Amino acid sequence: MDTYLRPKEMCIMKFENATTKTKPCLYYLMSDREITLNLLNKAIQNKTHCKVSMVGDRSQGKYFSNEHGPFTGRGYWEDASLAIQARHWMISFHMNRQYLVRTSTAIIRELVEFRRVLKHSGGALPPFRECRNPWWRNE
Repeated sequence: MDTYLRPKEMCIMKFENATTKTKPCLYYLMSDREITLNLLNKAIQNKTHCKVSMVGDRSQGKYFSNEHGPFTGRGYWEDASLAIQARHWMISFHMNRQYLVRTSTAIIRELVEFRRVLKHSGGALPPFRECRNPWWRNE
């Protein structure tokens, strides 16, 4: 499953097509698996010609389940400190959850929204878009 990027690529292209493209553009990338980071980095650069920023040297952790990948615990928070700089949209793909996201995703989303409101300088705050599954109609 780590190498299956089609839904995430669909989300990237959906947002790229739906927003005014401003250059330079920057993607903040986080994942708990190195292969996903590498593949998404290449896909983003090939499809959008945007820059990608990700934590270069994350801490590895141990967890009782392999579901969380090698960058659990401290590695998650290192990724989160970068990812909360997002301001326009995020991809939080999950095949089976339409309305509820993982706790780790919800924490990032709340921190992003807090920072967006804090840094906003008047007028209507532009909506923040999320793509959880590109095949769902309401995404």
